[in-house]
Amino acid sequence: MFDRITEGLNPFKTLVVISSKSFKTLETQANSAEILNWFNKAGIEGKDLSKHVVVVSSKLEAPEQIGIPKSNFFPIWDWVGGRFSVWSAAGLPIAIALGSDVFRRFLAGAHEMDEHASHFPLMDNLPALMAAFAYWNVNKVDVSSFCFLPYDERLRTMVDWLQQLEMESLGKSISTSGKPVVGKTSLPVWGGHGNESQHSFFQWLREGTSRNAIDVCWCKTPGHLHKELNKVLMSNVNAQIEALIMRNANSMYFNVLSTLTLDNLEPETLGALMALYEHKTTMLGTLLDINPFDQPGVELGKILAKKVIEETI
Repeated sequence: MFDRITEGLNPFKTLVVISSKSFKTLETQANSAEILNWFNKAGIEGKDLSKHVVVVSSKLEAPEQIGIPKSNFFPIWDWVGGRFSVWSAAGLPIAIALGSDVFRRFLAGAHEMDEHASHFPLMDNLPALMAAFAYWNVNKVDVSSFCFLPYDERLRTMVDWLQQLEMESLGKSISTSGKPVVGKTSLPVWGGHGNESQHSFFQWLREGTSRNAIDVCWCKTPGHLHKELNKVLMSNVNAQIEALIMRNANSMYFNVLSTLTLDNLEPETLGALMALYEHKTTMLGTLLDINPFDQPGVELGKILAKKVIEETI
């Protein structure tokens, strides 16, 4: 992948953002060393390197560690978990790629959802209701998976994002009091672009021997000017939603389905949507009495990987 990314790039016109909260992650260190070597091979080193590399981290010594000045350092709070950090300096690539105005609008949408989650009463609080539904699905009706189906190409990668958000945050078996958790704390998260998925695994969702929680998300205003294509897509959304919940009433297998309809997909909307699922996840952690902000399993993997490397040297 390194060669594929750097192939065709002009190192003299390239800016690299090295992002790592701890600056100890093995693959981040390896990637950093490789990209610095790439610059060095082009004759870019010493003071010249400061024109091409910036660092995002909570480790204050990070820029010195790779030989760039403090002015190239963008700090992030040490209490922010990586999967919750897009709103911090970790979002720098977004600001660079799309502009600070778009990034500020993205932040504003998230902030609006923060306010909603913090102040709206329980029965009108969207992330709280989603968390309550998820808790019920897991612990009361024995749902076995959570499937996210975006019917919009622009939301395709949200499946991967949600997978990390929920499974890394809620994949715990020890409560905050140090006792074993009784029951399930999370579901496997999966999904795919709705229009494609309806021709692959929807058959399993409709007729298979499973119980699934499903979120279907779509946008009323498309990101293109092809009205007829959008008309077909919207008809599919509504038809598939109905099909996914129409199962034999006497069957022990079923789907629990929620729909999220967006008027449009602007930076504010995307920010609010992502913050919605973040709040749902942290609220679910509270209901389950687990800490959604740590990741001991991930940290153990890092320790073991480092040990393996040391043993092979």
